[in-house]
Amino acid sequence: GNSFHFNIRGDELGSILNDARTRETFNDFINQCFRVIVHHKMIPLIYNDNIKPELANDAYISDGFEVLHWWSWNRPEQLISKGYRLVNLNADTQYWVLGNTNNPTAATIKSKVDPRMYRSGLYSDGGLGSMLCFFTDKAYTDGADEGNKMTNDVLPVIKAFGEKMAEANNNVNIFSRTLDIVNPSDNFI
Repeated sequence: GNSFHFNIRGDELGSILNDARTRETFNDFINQCFRVIVHHKMIPLIYNDNIKPELANDAYISDGFEVLHWWSWNRPEQLISKGYRLVNLNADTQYWVLGNTNNPTAATIKSKVDPRMYRSGLYSDGGLGSMLCFFTDKAYTDGADEGNKMTNDVLPVIKAFGEKMAEANNNVNIFSRTLDIVNPSDNFI
């Protein structure tokens, strides 16, 4: 069946959440978002940045979220033991940003990606799987070719990631169509 995910992000807030009252307000807002998303029969996603189960008096963020673990501020097993379901988004190898020169290549994906290896060498067998993300933080770098170069740059990366995940899942075919037949003129972006 179809699954619909809704990512509320909830990341990169840094030290503003060190204040207990601000943190409580943030967590309350996140939990309200969770209820709305679930009410509309979607699966809520959140980044792991601001889930802090190690704080004894921390306001609670629902463990019904699927957590995109992209940063090593909390350990995968720590979150899993608290009931969170993790999706590995290792920012060292699975984070592609338009305009960056150090993005992962197909070769990097093939040699370094392991769905059980989280950021900074944190290892866990308990996650739901792994994810490759593309960000347009520098969208102005797309160029005058209407995104064709970018598309040609990312297709081999996507294909390599899919093959790596199929390999990790005992070669289960996870594609409904292969990326070999996709080209920029397909207008799928």
